[in-house]
Amino acid sequence: MRRLVHRFMAGHGPADDRDLTRWSTLTLGQVRPALADLESGGQLTRVELDGAPLWYDPSAPARTSRCPGALLLSTFDEATLTYARTGFPQSAKHLDRTRLVSQSGGGTVLIAGVDVGLWRRTVTADRVDVQVRPEVALAPEQVQALEDAAAAFGRFLKRDASLTVDAVPA
Repeated sequence: MRRLVHRFMAGHGPADDRDLTRWSTLTLGQVRPALADLESGGQLTRVELDGAPLWYDPSAPARTSRCPGALLLSTFDEATLTYARTGFPQSAKHLDRTRLVSQSGGGTVLIAGVDVGLWRRTVTADRVDVQVRPEVALAPEQVQALEDAAAAFGRFLKRDASLTVDAVPA
């Protein structure tokens, strides 16, 4: 138990106890004593974000990779599922898109680490068409970043790719 909790926080931290329970089959009753034990033993460090505790492994190497300009995350991507409370900032905070994301057939669009809308894809034998539904107006360089992300997705699928960016809803 301790090892699983430690490994999760080392690889995903800073994260909270609920992030871990969403990712695993563990309960809060199992996770919390392990977190307390690891914290008191110095293997994990606790920080606060908006009054909520988060844990991380201070000995884990710092992440040095840079986030590409745009990411097309799938509905079930670990990054969106694991960090429910502390996830990516949303450009349109008033929207509850939980149901919409699952119906999109694609997932969440991130630009510079900000959730700006939804995307879906249509895959045929020789191509993939990516459709983005932004919730905010996008600058030309942001659309170019989406073009790059769609092209990378096409290369992954070994297909030509096209991108359509819908108008922002009024």
